[in-house]
Amino acid sequence: MSASYRVAVNLVGIYVAKRSSDLSFIQNHLSGGILNADTALSAMKQWVQTNGIPRHDHIMAFTRYRLPEFHLYYKIKLYSGRKFDFIAATVAAHEIGHALGAVHDGENNRCSSSSGFIMVSVSQAMRPPNQKSPWEFSSCTSSEIGLYLDELNK
Repeated sequence: MSASYRVAVNLVGIYVAKRSSDLSFIQNHLSGGILNADTALSAMKQWVQTNGIPRHDHIMAFTRYRLPEFHLYYKIKLYSGRKFDFIAATVAAHEIGHALGAVHDGENNRCSSSSGFIMVSVSQAMRPPNQKSPWEFSSCTSSEIGLYLDELNK
């Protein structure tokens, strides 16, 4: 990495649907309670462009539907009743890591998949000595993000 970066995430908007029918990009891509994420993401892009969503660099959607394409969903639950729990923030950080060029720890890098950092492929409750790890990026992730940002700056 040729430069040192400081990345900040700023929330520019939040949209909470009043009815499930307000989210056609989700409802039209469900089958048996399972969301086809590939087609839903394409539809979401079109929905965002036509619904006055503020200018942004990255957008996320949280849903209670199963996403078979993504392994993370099977190991954690994003909602506790009707409210978000802290795991939603961890999932958001993990997905932002991917958007910034990071792969899972232990996949094509020297970091251990059992270290418990944000970019492990399966979230896990950690006990000492890795108690802080779920809230941090590993050195591999930091390097991968730096390399990605270097490429953007060329």
